Amino acid sequence: MTGSMLVRPRDAWSHESAGNAFRINGIDARDLEDAVDADRVCDILDSTLSGMTLVCDGGSHDRYWLNRLYEDRVPAFSLADIDGGIAQRVQEMRGRTSFVHRAGPDSVWLYRAIRIARGEKNR
Repeated sequence: MTGSMLVRPRDAWSHESAGNAFRINGIDARDLEDAVDADRVCDILDSTLSGMTLVCDGGSHDRYWLNRLYEDRVPAFSLADIDGGIAQRVQEMRGRTSFVHRAGPDSVWLYRAIRIARGEKNR
């Protein structure tokens, strides 16, 4: 299962965040006006991912944004980094790949890259 949604920035988030969203993801600030409220995104993530451990390749960057999204809340799931040797191979693959960064397609790519780095057949 995969999915993604745009998050409407909280009022406390700077306009710099919207600029970074455009630079990194190609998302225009106007697109975020109709996006899902950050608290609702947290509710959806918690109900969908409760008790799970999610593997990320962004380490401290992913944790930073998760903490900003959740503010004073605690997610009902946890994040884990990819194992060292696998992480290096995944980063090498990422360096040879160009794509638009979006949660859904990025998670599918990461899943496949980890399987390839482990020497498993890709499904």
